[in-house]
Amino acid sequence: MSLPSPATFGFRGFNSWRPGQNEAVERVLRSEKRVNVECLPTGSGKTLVGAFAGRMTGRTLYLTRRRGLQTQIQNDFGTDEDREMNGANAAFNVWGQAGYSCRLSQEDASFSPVTVDEAPCQAGYQCVYKHGGCEYYDALSYVITPTPKLVVTNYTWWFHHLRTKVGQKIEPFDMIIVDEAHGLLDELSKFLTVTLRARDFNDIGVRWPSQNGADIEMWKEWVRETGGPAVRKIVGELERQVDGQVPTGATAKAVARRLRKYERILDRLRNMLTLRGRGCVS
Repeated sequence: MSLPSPATFGFRGFNSWRPGQNEAVERVLRSEKRVNVECLPTGSGKTLVGAFAGRMTGRTLYLTRRRGLQTQIQNDFGTDEDREMNGANAAFNVWGQAGYSCRLSQEDASFSPVTVDEAPCQAGYQCVYKHGGCEYYDALSYVITPTPKLVVTNYTWWFHHLRTKVGQKIEPFDMIIVDEAHGLLDELSKFLTVTLRARDFNDIGVRWPSQNGADIEMWKEWVRETGGPAVRKIVGELERQVDGQVPTGATAKAVARRLRKYERILDRLRNMLTLRGRGCVS
């Protein structure tokens, strides 16, 4: 099968196929297997192969390990010109919270501009932009709909949101492209790793288990009986101190940072309770 040039299908700037690209696309599109592996050399144009096969298949999720490749895909297939030409078929990039500026912090001169992961909404403030006007939350609201046909993100974002309401609501994909698949096991390992520090619990008066390195079931019991209740209590106390206000003074900001810290620890404890099997504790 000899395909017309990528530009014919709206891939701006790609006027011809490189050697091997046409054949790789054909293999993917003709295959009836659930999983296909394409091993192509550096510089062969794997990204175009994946994006083209995805467009021919339907709604596609493109996963990568590196921020640089996300940016490259955005520049190749998701510019304003691409969106004007291809509409919802253009690449839509979604980053983690640290990849977006907090709009409220940019408009409020009382504190320095921050990214969304450090924004007041992370400390309980009910921001008016969270349901419209915040670039990050607007992206989440859009990506869960069936409208974007090529969603590009990284392993970390995708794995994280499989555990959140976003993952529960997101419309299914017809194809998932796993770029740099040789690193998939490492990414899965990082996702399933739960890191806790004794100091964080000692700071709130919680005794660290004496059997450090013991069986995972012992740790899960400690989380249920000791660690979890203590962290939930401190989170509740800090939430009452913040009281949904924008943290402007030094003390208020310190409380907000502490709240975010223990909310993240609480998430890790919840994740530990979901671990199955023998696990590995070190």
